[in-house]
Amino acid sequence: MTTGFRAGGTRQTAFALFAATLLGGSLASTACSQGGSAEQLNAPVLISTRQTVIAIQNKAGLPLNDIKLTVVPYGNTEFSRMLGRMDNEESREISLNQLSSSDGTAFNARLSKPKLVRFKATDANGKPVDLEVPWK
Repeated sequence: MTTGFRAGGTRQTAFALFAATLLGGSLASTACSQGGSAEQLNAPVLISTRQTVIAIQNKAGLPLNDIKLTVVPYGNTEFSRMLGRMDNEESREISLNQLSSSDGTAFNARLSKPKLVRFKATDANGKPVDLEVPWK
């Protein structure tokens, strides 16, 4: 009796499904890590993290003033930096070693593991802009 399949067809089909799953999963994770969550996309400020850099982009439609960027690591000490003003659509990259604790200690990635990023500012109308984004 003949089934119509070649002897090696099952192995090739399994490999093709495995490859497609792997490729689809990697594309999906890349899209999520680049675009952020839907909540992040609607936020007035886009925040993305890399190993040693925090990238921020003002999407509020207005300039932002009195910006304070804080990394909250696992532990008690927070590391912050005042950024001043950001115009609408302006982007900045802040290196982690530019952040310091309240006693002036610089952030050291060897000693602290970031848990989240906190962003506080006020827009040109005086409305507060507060965001917290988990470290990815």
